[in-house]
Amino acid sequence: MTPSQREIAGRNGILTVGLILALILLSWLLVWPGYKDLRAEQQNLANTQAIRDERAQSLNDISKLVNTYNSKKKELTVIFERALPQSPQVPQLLSDLEQFSEQSQMPISSIKITEVAEPGVQPATEETPPSVEKVFTMPKLVKEKIEVSILGPYTSFPLFLELVEKNLRVFDIQQVNSEGSPSGANEVPKFNLTIYTYYQE
Repeated sequence: MTPSQREIAGRNGILTVGLILALILLSWLLVWPGYKDLRAEQQNLANTQAIRDERAQSLNDISKLVNTYNSKKKELTVIFERALPQSPQVPQLLSDLEQFSEQSQMPISSIKITEVAEPGVQPATEETPPSVEKVFTMPKLVKEKIEVSILGPYTSFPLFLELVEKNLRVFDIQQVNSEGSPSGANEVPKFNLTIYTYYQE
C-alpha cells in the first residue's frame, strides 16, 4: 500500500469515526430531551395514580364512616325513643314495673299513674324579647307521676331500685319511704315510691 493510499485509508477511518461520533452526539441531542420528557411524564403519571388511589381510599373511608354513622344513628334513635317515648305508653310502663317486681321478688300492692300539669311558658312580648336559648326549639316533655307501693324484705329493695335505674326509659325517683319493722317481725315491709317519667308531646 502506497503512502497516499495509507493516507486516504487513515482519513476514511477518521471520517468514519467522526461520523459515528457525530451520529451518537446528534442522537443524544435529539433523544435525551425526549427521554427526560418521558421520565417526567412517567413520574407525573405515577403521582396522578397515587392521588387517585388516595382519593379512592378517602372516598371509601368516608363511605364507611357514613354507614357507621347511619347504623349508630338508628341505634341511638331507638334508645332515645325508648328513653323518652312519643306517647305515654302506659301498658309498657306497667309491664316494666311488673318485670321489676318479678325480678326483685317484691310484689306490687298498688300503683297510680297521673300526668303532672306543668305551668306553661308565657309567650315573649316586644318588651321582653326571647333569649338566645329559647330560639332553638326543644321537644316538649310531659311529666308523668308514678306512685307505686311494693311489698318485700329490705334485702330485696336495692335490687328493685337497681332495675329501675338500669331501665332504658327515664325513671326519676323522687321519694321513697317504708312502712313496717326491719327487725324481722311478721309484718312485711311496704315501700312507697314516687317516680317521675317523661314522654315527648
